[in-house]
Amino acid sequence: MAVENSLVYVDKNLVVPLAAKLLGSTISISKGSSAEGGFDWFFQSRAGIEYNKEIQTNIVDFFAEDIFAMAYDKIENRQLHVKEFCKNVQLMKYSLSDIVSIEGILQVPNVSIGKYNPFDPPKIDIPKTFKINDINCYSGRLSKDGFTVPIYFPINSKELVCYCIDQPVEIVGVLKWSPPYDVNTYSMNQIVLAVALLQQR
Repeated sequence: MAVENSLVYVDKNLVVPLAAKLLGSTISISKGSSAEGGFDWFFQSRAGIEYNKEIQTNIVDFFAEDIFAMAYDKIENRQLHVKEFCKNVQLMKYSLSDIVSIEGILQVPNVSIGKYNPFDPPKIDIPKTFKINDINCYSGRLSKDGFTVPIYFPINSKELVCYCIDQPVEIVGVLKWSPPYDVNTYSMNQIVLAVALLQQR
């Protein structure tokens, strides 16, 4: 399954361990045969590489967007509704560092931006940041059908992510522990550290 939605942002530091978890840290490709992990098509169609022998390469050698495209299909818990995600957390269906993708409407409190000007991009001020595993983050909210969950974004994502405020998005992230909190009737003890954001088509 290819990536259905439009990729807006992927964190170059977080996508490498995500892909290593889902794919392994190296891949092998060879001409005229099915590549390990199904990457033969990827090199031919996306990278345009000509090769005549087996090549082994590290995931980290690729652009972040290409790493994400390779790994996305391997995400088991994909395109969840917010309520479904909350229910699964309460039922302890996920472990820490599991990868999930959740769909909903994005909000980033206390942040407003004007119309984008590519020749003079506006400065985006984030009033409050948090540390999640030593990563400097700001918080967003993902809402759908009356349920809202917190999403934590690396601070360097703000110039792209904030242009998706009030839009339907898909968040791909890794689960981290948090002190208990409630979402409607569900008791939660996990939060999502965002690795990528996609606009829903």
